[in-house]
Amino acid sequence: MMTMYKEPRNNNRTELNACLLRRAIEAYNSNDPNQLAEMQAMGFDVALLERISQTTSEVFTRICSFDIIEVRLDPRRVELLCEFAEREKDARKLINRLIELGASQSMLHELVGLDPREFRNRRKMLDLPAAAQGRPADLTDEQADRLYHALRHGPEDFPGPLERYRYLGEETGLPLAQIWTHLRMNEEEDES
Repeated sequence: MMTMYKEPRNNNRTELNACLLRRAIEAYNSNDPNQLAEMQAMGFDVALLERISQTTSEVFTRICSFDIIEVRLDPRRVELLCEFAEREKDARKLINRLIELGASQSMLHELVGLDPREFRNRRKMLDLPAAAQGRPADLTDEQADRLYHALRHGPEDFPGPLERYRYLGEETGLPLAQIWTHLRMNEEEDES
């Protein structure tokens, strides 16, 4: 009596193998050069793709139960991607905070390239009313004094302009659109 070798079953490995093999069969059947090139880059040649695509479901299931994939993690890449995703999340939160503090669409377009549709969507998501149209009102003398006080007595260096505007908005309680317009007008006057 012949004894069959039985590999211990590992459902995660089996699922991963099956997924890859189904993808290989799909690429072979599609005859798409891009998909075939992708499979060849993973180690499949055309003869192997043809053979796999012609297996019975019983053979396919058995193949999937063995170690056929070597998965290797690139820890440095994962670390970099985690850092990137965190920075992206923080940037989204900062932009949302600026919108809550009254940043205008034109301000955010100039600072971060935020388009009008994205600006409207974020305002909606933050449950804010539609943004006011037109040029923001000029600051009163008292508001301008508050702004310049915050500029003089606040931190000297910020990681970037967004953080600076967040600080000014939170410190003065003034809408960022007004602050931005006021500072830009004064910068233009200083340049001329």
